[in-house]
Amino acid sequence: MKANLVITAAAITPIYLARAFKAAVGQSPHRYVLARRIERAKELLRNSEMAVVDVALSSGFSSQSHLSYWFQRYVGVSPAAYRQHRAL
Repeated sequence: MKANLVITAAAITPIYLARAFKAAVGQSPHRYVLARRIERAKELLRNSEMAVVDVALSSGFSSQSHLSYWFQRYVGVSPAAYRQHRAL
């Protein structure tokens, strides 16, 4: 469901929704979505032979470079390095 639809249906502001989400979940909606996407990418990297670009697209990232940027920030290594380390 799109955030705008939720906001419109509930008649609340985007800022209020983000603050309420953070209070309930403990992180911003953006960070929550990124963390879920990273977890999905990690699962695919561990359990499949999909190309990294396909992992990125299957995880909800717009490109391989978008996945690589956020993966490096969250996990500390590139997706390819993560896969190689897990294969050892």
